[in-house]
Amino acid sequence: MQQYELLCILPGTLAETDVPPVVDAIAAVITTNNGKILSMDDMGKSRLAYPMKHIRYGYFRVCRFEAEPKDLPEMQKKLRLMHQLLRALITKVDLRAPEMKTIQFASTVIRDSAEEGMPMAKSEERTLSPVAGIKEEDVVAPVAEKKEEKKNTLEDIDKRLDEILEEDLAKDL
Repeated sequence: MQQYELLCILPGTLAETDVPPVVDAIAAVITTNNGKILSMDDMGKSRLAYPMKHIRYGYFRVCRFEAEPKDLPEMQKKLRLMHQLLRALITKVDLRAPEMKTIQFASTVIRDSAEEGMPMAKSEERTLSPVAGIKEEDVVAPVAEKKEEKKNTLEDIDKRLDEILEEDLAKDL
């Protein structure tokens, strides 16, 4: 048996209570076609990159399953016939490739020194593939330190503007 991953996008117009029956129907399609579900992950509701059938948001579900390659065309056919799905994509999982790894890194959020009790950075989770040649140490970014900024006054700006204009006039002569 080969491992596969099914990405399903359900319309965001569905109510939260209407999503589990559709997910159960998707699982039924896999199991009735001699598939064995390994995991079903809820990726949440998110904005779509482009509208599909005039819908801008969708519920994302990822199902990992095992099946025989000869059973896939029937699964795909039944999934295409489900009117509740916006998209369904089945991909083959390469078991020789290293697992996807979720790492945390700090985004560069600079804070005022007055906010001493606040954390320096917000944490975000990103999923990166080590196959892409990206090392974890390249991604983990240090928190940026606040630089001392020189406050420009109106007098300083006028002075600098006069210098620039004088240089410009000197070039013309």
